[in-house]
Amino acid sequence: MLKGKDIVFMNLSRWDSPIVMSGLMLAREMARHNRVLYIDHPMNYLDILKQRKTSSVKNRIRSFMPGASGLHSIENNGFAFHGLYLPPILPINPLPDGKLYDVFSWFNHKIIGCRIRRAIKKLKMKDVVFINGFNFYFPDAYKLVKPSLNIYYCVDELIKPYSLRHGRRNEDRMTREADVVVTTSDSLYENRSRFNSNCFVVHNAGDFRFFTQSIDPAYQLLAKGQSIPRPIIGFYGNIERRTDYEILQQVFGSHPEWSLVMVGPMEKQYVPDSFLQLKNLYLPGKKSYQEIPSVLNQFDVALIPYKTDKVSLTIFPMKLYEYLSSGKPVASLNFNPQLLASLSDVVYVAEDASSLADRIAAALTEHDDTRKARRIELANQNTWEARAEALSVIVEQELAKKPQKSN
Repeated sequence: MLKGKDIVFMNLSRWDSPIVMSGLMLAREMARHNRVLYIDHPMNYLDILKQRKTSSVKNRIRSFMPGASGLHSIENNGFAFHGLYLPPILPINPLPDGKLYDVFSWFNHKIIGCRIRRAIKKLKMKDVVFINGFNFYFPDAYKLVKPSLNIYYCVDELIKPYSLRHGRRNEDRMTREADVVVTTSDSLYENRSRFNSNCFVVHNAGDFRFFTQSIDPAYQLLAKGQSIPRPIIGFYGNIERRTDYEILQQVFGSHPEWSLVMVGPMEKQYVPDSFLQLKNLYLPGKKSYQEIPSVLNQFDVALIPYKTDKVSLTIFPMKLYEYLSSGKPVASLNFNPQLLASLSDVVYVAEDASSLADRIAAALTEHDDTRKARRIELANQNTWEARAEALSVIVEQELAKKPQKSN
């Protein structure tokens, strides 16, 4: 394991986001043996205005003031690592791609650069390893810290119009300029290695200890004041474009005795009205990350309902090993055949509506303690500790290639 290094991890997700991304999990693990500065994605002025009543903005108000350091400690299972709130930036994404956008992007880099450099100086960080965790809005962020090693950590495919407006050009440049690129799936590796041959794969994992030890059997899923009838076929995560609503509608329309529970924030523009009319559909809404193990404990079968398309081939969902950590049966559409082929002994994989209904029925009647133990064992082999170790090996070998600085 990498030890005693100074690491600056700039991530697309914020540390207090209800949806935890892999970058935060890796940063937490790296902080066990290294000094880590975790930089949130900054808010722009429109974000602050629209979200001024949310806890996310309220937590950051003081950090927006002139002269504020933005530094804070993030509690992490008994030990802390450093977080950094950035000052507000200009909302430049609507600008057309080209020189005008580049000028204002440079200005936003200048805004955040002062605070990042001050934080590094205050923490007395030296020979920084810089990791950009999929924050394609700041392709030049590494230049702000002059790192000993510049890593681009790619976790997903760009698919949304908002991200694609400037993201594709920025990400391609980030990939080319990085010393090393790390991806979370084999398909992302194939994509990014076209721009940088020094590319590696470190798959997503699960927080095994959290999902096996933090389950509260007393927690109840409630919707509209009523308990949800069993059996519960459950999913948690973003309810958005990746989900195959057509297949779910067919399966649960034909099986009204099954309750489909989908926990998480919904992007309603992607969800068909006909799907929302299912009588056995329950949408409890967002739950905090701390509640998720207890939510999972209420599932009879855990579900991954992602559609099979070009984008899904790049997905390696964190929830996969989180589900397996609980020992619960897992049913999944075959969104990533390469990934799921290696998990056929622990996941009920389906190709269409008919086979998904069959797999769920089989999972509901499973009484195989050996299979349950195999799921838990596999999850225990695929932890964030193991992934941090894999990333450490990459960082160490890349640092060894660098010329040593003279005293």
